[in-house]
Amino acid sequence: MEPGVNICVGNLDEMITNKKKDLDKCEEELRSLEYSYMVRREALMGYKIKLQEDLINTLKESKGIFNV
Repeated sequence: MEPGVNICVGNLDEMITNKKKDLDKCEEELRSLEYSYMVRREALMGYKIKLQEDLINTLKESKGIFNV
């Protein structure tokens, strides 16, 4: 063992295992956030399309009213 190094192998293995677990949790949370983002984005895009269709229909109706 090099001078100044006093970490035993058991503790080192445990540290590595814990860091891998932390990394796995982080990656899982990122995947969850990405999925949530995609679901939210799709919902907003659907709502945007509905609003656009409503606007077009309203404009068509108003054009009919003013062309009488």
